[in-house]
Amino acid sequence: MSRVGTEGRTAEGLFEEGVVLFDSGEFFEAHEVWEAIWTPRSRGPEGKFLQALIQIAAAYTQVVRKSGKPAARLFRLALEKLDGYPELHQGVLLVPLRVRVAGDLAKIEEGRIDAVLTERPMLLRAGPSWIGPVPDGEPVKPETKDEAGRSGLPAMSVAMNASEPAVDRDPSVGGES
Repeated sequence: MSRVGTEGRTAEGLFEEGVVLFDSGEFFEAHEVWEAIWTPRSRGPEGKFLQALIQIAAAYTQVVRKSGKPAARLFRLALEKLDGYPELHQGVLLVPLRVRVAGDLAKIEEGRIDAVLTERPMLLRAGPSWIGPVPDGEPVKPETKDEAGRSGLPAMSVAMNASEPAVDRDPSVGGES
């Protein structure tokens, strides 16, 4: 159960606060903030997505504590939950997140827990984030369309970790035709 007060705070604001905390290396705090919005949304795809982020933040908390076995278990659970989500969900790029988590899991399984946080993990973002229902009860999904009406992701700047510079990336380059 989260100890984060939610009165007067929106789910989207709390979600964004969790992202900032996570990206700052405040994994336990991110876990607490996301848990505050996960509890009321624990069923369905949004609950599953939030639970995966909570488990990833909790896993990194265990890594900081040098507790490899619990961290590995949480990473595995989170990867299972993220399976089936698109490349972009709630403004979070999931491919780099999956790659990072799987790589960190492998380091733990190889007995190299100290190598996990040599570069701080970050949630890479693209497009608008969203969370929760709109008045008709359906979540709003971020989507962009080009001049021809094709759906796609907007061009973005991303950094793979806190020590690398951002790289401009145009998703239309090398993408599907």
